[in-house]
Amino acid sequence: MFYFIYKEFTEEWYYESDENGIVLRQIVKQEGKNSKLSNQRDSQFYMAEHPIDLADSMLDPLQKADFENEWVKLNADYMSEWEQTKKENVVGQEVKAVIEVIYPQGIIVRLNHTKYPGLASYDEFAQNAQVKNIYPDIEMIATISGYDDSNGWIKLKNARLPIE
Repeated sequence: MFYFIYKEFTEEWYYESDENGIVLRQIVKQEGKNSKLSNQRDSQFYMAEHPIDLADSMLDPLQKADFENEWVKLNADYMSEWEQTKKENVVGQEVKAVIEVIYPQGIIVRLNHTKYPGLASYDEFAQNAQVKNIYPDIEMIATISGYDDSNGWIKLKNARLPIE
């Protein structure tokens, strides 16, 4: 993974990206405003939609520990109910969800019973659903397969359209 910070006037942008510049986690801090984190619905899952240029001279390298410190600090309130949510949403449980946004990590969905989003595989859903157009507000059914503790996301498998 690669970590960068970009500073402009009263804003600081923190990026975690892979070797192709695909942003996996992002923080935007703005003076006098709430920070935006890519894992939170309240921030509208705010994240770069296109790869960043890893050679961009405006991006300053950042240590992983510095990124993680900001991430943990800014996510503290959000993650306060995470452990309890995992106990209530067990691996193997079938859930209903609605697509919120599509990212390189997969499809971020709203689960009706929790504030924490689910994460489903785009390719798996497209194959199971047999649809060409996947967009927000489509309903799906999926099975809980695990947890993304870094983001506070519930991992889903076997995502498919509900049977009508």
